[in-house]
Amino acid sequence: MTSQRSLLHFFNKKVPVTEPEKSNEINTDTTDLTDIRDIGLYINKRISDDKFKYDLLKKPWQPPSSYNFPVVSTRKLKFQLSWITRFSWLVYSSKLKGAFCKMCVLFSNETSGKSSSVKVGALVDKSIKWKNAMECFITHSNTDYHKLSTLRAEEFVKIIENKTFDVTTQVDSFRKAQVIENRLKLISIIETIIFCGRQELAMRGHNDNGPIFNCEKDNNDGNFRSLLRFQALSGDQTLQFDEFIGKIGLH
Repeated sequence: MTSQRSLLHFFNKKVPVTEPEKSNEINTDTTDLTDIRDIGLYINKRISDDKFKYDLLKKPWQPPSSYNFPVVSTRKLKFQLSWITRFSWLVYSSKLKGAFCKMCVLFSNETSGKSSSVKVGALVDKSIKWKNAMECFITHSNTDYHKLSTLRAEEFVKIIENKTFDVTTQVDSFRKAQVIENRLKLISIIETIIFCGRQELAMRGHNDNGPIFNCEKDNNDGNFRSLLRFQALSGDQTLQFDEFIGKIGLH
């Protein structure tokens, strides 16, 4: 019986066990919910969810007053909660045990600074010596890349809160408005052409050049242009545009 089991075991197909692939992306479903907004989770990572990015900017995880900050060096220095009150952009990461600028983590390029040697996330690094913390924070506040990141963050907030539209949306809305306006103008023009056809009226006159509203009174510029001019003067607001109707009339 033992040998039979051994043979069966030998011929049984073994299912290979594979290790799960590592990913740089953060899975917010499996991350500890208490620390989901810890800025340290998103260093050098692109956040595609604008709503979550907005939450990270507005409501990042911050240590409570009872939080036990790790002590550094023999001088027993540690992060101070009062720093967060003084610098609105400053956040603390429990994951990385360090201080970070939320503006630069979320809105700066991968590298910043004149020589591109200062990495995002290391703008206020966890390895910073707390005895020089205030000096480092003030210096960071005055850097060009921090100011640019702050402007980007402010614009992002305006867009999310529907206070303004991004450039693409504004251009798209303007183009849509133009299309609708031109279609309304074309309706009046096409109806005039149909009217001339049904009444068997010749559309062209002796001289149909130039803007419609600048024609001399004694110049016969044709039924088509005359009817368009009559419609505009009678209150058709879609045709009360000299440049548009002048260009259409030439053709």
